[in-house]
Amino acid sequence: MTPSPRSAAGDVRRFLEQRLPCSYCDACLALNLQISLEEAKTIALTVADSPGFIRRHHKCDACGRAIEVTCVGRHVRQRS
Repeated sequence: MTPSPRSAAGDVRRFLEQRLPCSYCDACLALNLQISLEEAKTIALTVADSPGFIRRHHKCDACGRAIEVTCVGRHVRQRS
């Protein structure tokens, strides 16, 4: 049974919150949460629009690629 989009978004939020201050690309979110890449991207974009989360071009802490990642926003240092 595939998780509903609402519960999958909650899974992504919890996953990111439990791994502060790490950032994850869509592919690594998909692998860790056992969802499709398309679903991971859709959910990550939704989560990034919610308070406390952001999406940015940065290094994925799981695979090391410089790519779009999603993370908890309150722990992101801004460049001067």
